[in-house]
Amino acid sequence: MTDENEKFDLVAATICGKHKDLNPAQCFELNSKSNLGCLNYSKCRIGEKTGEQLDFVLHPIEQNSFLTACAGSGKTEVVGLKAAYEIRKWKHTYSGMAVLTFTNNAASVIKERALQFAGPSRASYPHFIGTFDSWLHGYIANPFLHLITQYTGKDNDRSIKVVDDRSESSFLNAFETKYVYWGVGHIKANEYSFEVGGRIIFSSGNQLVDQMRNNNMVGMEDWQKDHLIHTKKKFWQAGFANYEDIEYLCFRLLDKRKDITDALAKRFPLIFVDECQDLSDSQLQILQKLLDHGCNLHFVGDLNQAIYSFRNVNPDLVRRFVRKNNFLNNKLTNNFRSFQPIVDFCGGLVE
Repeated sequence: MTDENEKFDLVAATICGKHKDLNPAQCFELNSKSNLGCLNYSKCRIGEKTGEQLDFVLHPIEQNSFLTACAGSGKTEVVGLKAAYEIRKWKHTYSGMAVLTFTNNAASVIKERALQFAGPSRASYPHFIGTFDSWLHGYIANPFLHLITQYTGKDNDRSIKVVDDRSESSFLNAFETKYVYWGVGHIKANEYSFEVGGRIIFSSGNQLVDQMRNNNMVGMEDWQKDHLIHTKKKFWQAGFANYEDIEYLCFRLLDKRKDITDALAKRFPLIFVDECQDLSDSQLQILQKLLDHGCNLHFVGDLNQAIYSFRNVNPDLVRRFVRKNNFLNNKLTNNFRSFQPIVDFCGGLVE
């Protein structure tokens, strides 16, 4: 499809019921006072979208995709418009789409855009727009992790209590190693985590201590590793976990319980991930499980803008994930915050 007028007609007809014989100005004049997407704007918001943006909105959800979109390219606006477009067409009552990002502020902005375009009554259940962490907690961790941690709960509440890896609360003394490791003291269960591949990562917040512990991992004996695993399991069984534990345990659950993975993929058959460059390895592994069970994924972001290196985020993992799963690549090449020559020059530096 190459005709931009045709693209506009298709999107606007779904979003605001535009008649095919109206141009953007005429449609805006008729609907600006009744359509939330037009309120407080001086012209049609859909009519000002570029062909690349409309291509993303019209991209079939059955084809996994990666939209490369730098800051200033209108990414947030178009993600909200895409979510609203699919919500308007949604036919399922008990399954919905999930639009995931990494900060509450970003989630609020996308949700606001979707509400404007789709309407408040539509952009809610069965759909979810929020952070990746809140989605994991709400739909996987709290309902199901007790199945593998063996946490029995209290007063019928088996939800996980998250402990920051830098916490020094006195109750953590009950969850520390029996032995001193490498002359830097006992290790509390919240101060380390496991990667999906089995590697142990220390992250107490004390940079020198963590560096010493991580450097000595190479020479760790089996009994030492077993003791760390035992200490962590005791922590989990008591209903506690740090943030990295949640992701690791969610992967373990989906790997062991195919029935739960299948049910989750049916509950959310369509997932968008904004700022996908900040996906961790564990998060990618979770998404791979859902993809293998029939879920469709759409990534949006810029692999040159990862900001979570402190939690071992590696954009190359996202790049390999996209290639492995044959995602269709799209781009937003226009920038609305800077001069195009500057954008082109910066693009050339990172290619």
